[in-house]
Amino acid sequence: MRIDEAISDLYFKIKYPFVKKIFRNLKRNGPITSTSEFTYNEIIQNMYFPSTYYSGYGQDYYLSSILLNYISHHSDSWVVDVGAGEPEFLSNSLYFEKYYNCQILAIDAVEEFADKWSELRPKSNFVISALGASEAEMELRMPMNNELTSSFIFGHAHDSKIVEYSKRRMMSYRLECILEKHAIQVVMLLLINVNGSEFEDLKGLNFNKVEVKCILLRNASSNLIGCNDVRKYLVSRNYVFVARLADNDDVFLHQSMINGIPNWFNSPVTTI
Repeated sequence: MRIDEAISDLYFKIKYPFVKKIFRNLKRNGPITSTSEFTYNEIIQNMYFPSTYYSGYGQDYYLSSILLNYISHHSDSWVVDVGAGEPEFLSNSLYFEKYYNCQILAIDAVEEFADKWSELRPKSNFVISALGASEAEMELRMPMNNELTSSFIFGHAHDSKIVEYSKRRMMSYRLECILEKHAIQVVMLLLINVNGSEFEDLKGLNFNKVEVKCILLRNASSNLIGCNDVRKYLVSRNYVFVARLADNDDVFLHQSMINGIPNWFNSPVTTI
């Protein structure tokens, strides 16, 4: 561990003493850069996960463990996957569809994914759309020469090193509008990974209209600690910050999902 990583880790533990930090390292010769070099067996071997899990850093493994009791009583629950990307490759939602028969609403601004979803996950509902805090025209940028196709809204990218990209103009919509079109009022799991504009997407959801039980939110930053503003936003809406995965993702549970939160657990989390 580098010195800066150690300092960040210590700071996080002091600031969030009751939030779990979970690391699942891929012991590879290098990072995964294309679907062609990806095998589930390799992830199984290096992460010690059963072959039923698909996420890049064990997100589905952890989420299924904390949602197991709820899923066992609500097998047809909705999982909303924002920034869904590839239908199988490193998917955070595939496990819940395949093994718990959850209903999936996948949302991504990259229309090239649509055919893959129709072929590989025909039971899922795939929506081509960009999201935001309000309905507006925006500029979508897609990195070029990148087999792992992703996109980001101009001005919100985490990775400023990306210099070659194509541009697309498209409308962004509020998440609550898309959920309303699909008559979704209760969401078991909301997954958001949109390369920097996650907070804006959250602002497009009216929590008084839609009941969300659990949220996995990408919250990456150069200091490895993440943005505190989005945590305050969710805590003010009765969510508990329960875990941080691989220095990238924050996990929140609605307080209604936690039976009898003891004071020693609740207080430090809700006073972010």
